[in-house]
Amino acid sequence: MKNLWQLVSKLTEPVTRHIRARTSTNSPQKPAKTRHIENATAFSKVKLMPYAQGSSPNRLIGGLILDNKPDYFDHWSYNPVASRVHKLVNVSELKPVDAETSFKSQRGHYFYGGPAFFNYGHFLAESIHRLRPLLSICETQKIKGVVFQPQVVRNQGGRLAEQLPPHFYDALAYLGIPKKKVVIQKTPCEFETLWVSPQESHFRSQKPISEEYRRFLCGREKAVGLDTSHHLPNKLYVSRKNYLTSGTYAGEAYVESVLKENGFFIFYPENHDLMTQLSHYKSARKIIISEGSAIHTMELLGSIKAEILVIQRRLQTFKFFAPLLEARAEKVQFFADVEVLPSLRTTKLSPAPLPCSALAVVNIDALAQILRNMFDIVGLDREEMQAQINKDIQCYFDQYAPTLRDTQAQSTYINSFITRCEALGLPLPKSTSLT
Repeated sequence: MKNLWQLVSKLTEPVTRHIRARTSTNSPQKPAKTRHIENATAFSKVKLMPYAQGSSPNRLIGGLILDNKPDYFDHWSYNPVASRVHKLVNVSELKPVDAETSFKSQRGHYFYGGPAFFNYGHFLAESIHRLRPLLSICETQKIKGVVFQPQVVRNQGGRLAEQLPPHFYDALAYLGIPKKKVVIQKTPCEFETLWVSPQESHFRSQKPISEEYRRFLCGREKAVGLDTSHHLPNKLYVSRKNYLTSGTYAGEAYVESVLKENGFFIFYPENHDLMTQLSHYKSARKIIISEGSAIHTMELLGSIKAEILVIQRRLQTFKFFAPLLEARAEKVQFFADVEVLPSLRTTKLSPAPLPCSALAVVNIDALAQILRNMFDIVGLDREEMQAQINKDIQCYFDQYAPTLRDTQAQSTYINSFITRCEALGLPLPKSTSLT
């Protein structure tokens, strides 16, 4: 009998070696997947590293960890519109994990929401677009929480702290996630089961959202019962007048007065809760928008029964705002006949001027024409508009110039601003001496 077993072993050894080779731990292994629901997949033993200080929409240091993880575990966005090549870029960066790092075990099923950027516009443009399959998963699975990774910044006291964007919990509630289910993950952890789905919209994308995703957003409108009753304004101007020194176009205060005389309701989004904002955008049939975060708020809507005119304050933004709005609205036009003055706004974290805070100067005659052609708006006086533009340029200059004289580089920013005003034939700001 012993000889027989030796013979069998000898004959089967090649097969055994082949099986061992196929199952070797040195060979790449696919991550274990328990099941799929819609476009989401459940993964086992996924680790998460919180975002490190310095993480931003352009570079996220931290994220999900899993051997042979799918690409959609990372966060993706398109490069700036001014780039020569428009491409999708992976902005996630995982540094080697210290051997002493302790990962807290999270038992049960969780769903991955992604990064929670503290900037409101970036939050709506980037942080909500993995959530569509969640409600379907909850029909058959007990989801203990929806996991978001916050940015870490220094507060006014100088301490590191997580900062969430305005309307964070309201936006998630609108999408079907109650506050009690939101998990703000601040420490390293390992999930027994984590559901992950791809982003269904990417920041700066020049493609419209899918019809499937649009239907989901329409469903959320109905589920929350947005107020679209007749008492809300039919004609709406969404203003950035209160952000003169952090990004808008000069002369907006005068444009507001003209639009008001033509029956438009002047709407300041920053003064209203999220549901009020969405209800106004859903109800209006004519909307003029001063380019800003209000457009990102509209990403929560599946359809907008309005003609929309966007007055741009940056030259290239129509490339990614147009697909966003055209997928939802009846008709969209962009007014892009603007000149952008060099930004003078700097911060401790950004000693170079912030382009998003620049002041734009519109072509007055062209603006009057598109307002008249699209919405029958009359009464925009060229001289009065120019006077408001001059006043706004001086106000913008006075806000920043006094603090930008300490170094040669800062003086260069002021010189660039003045030179650009001169090239455009605008009155030069007063008190321009650099001494």
